[in-house]
Amino acid sequence: MKKEYFYNLYAKILQELKLQFNCFLIEEVRYRIDENKDGKLFSIDAIYRLKADKKYINLWFGISTWKTKPFDIKIAIKDNCSDYGFPLTDYLSFRPVEFNKGLLFSYLKNYEDAIEISKQLFVELKKLIASEEIQKLLYTDYKVDVPRNWSPYK
Repeated sequence: MKKEYFYNLYAKILQELKLQFNCFLIEEVRYRIDENKDGKLFSIDAIYRLKADKKYINLWFGISTWKTKPFDIKIAIKDNCSDYGFPLTDYLSFRPVEFNKGLLFSYLKNYEDAIEISKQLFVELKKLIASEEIQKLLYTDYKVDVPRNWSPYK
């Protein structure tokens, strides 16, 4: 597969993101390509931001070209004016909030499956954003202390 194929795939994900989250300012932060000197593509990532009043939600999508085609999504909440921020998975590890974390990592049968997984994730993320606590996080200067969850066994 060529880089352009993945750029088109991410363009479809971005289009769906804009459709689902039209109340946010959405920024394309960057695309990162991992390839060897011969141009063989190993992975390609895209980072988008959903900007709210005080904070933003960083969405990092990563697709690998390995045989198993892993698709990884990292989500973080960060402050617009400081270095305050935390990964969503760390936040969810100590808060009683329902969220389908299974959508954050998948093995794809076809790369196009990333679009459907992203759509499902956006539905879950909309529910989470609608919660009172996330509203308070995004639209006020409220900052919750989120411990880092470094253990893969929790």
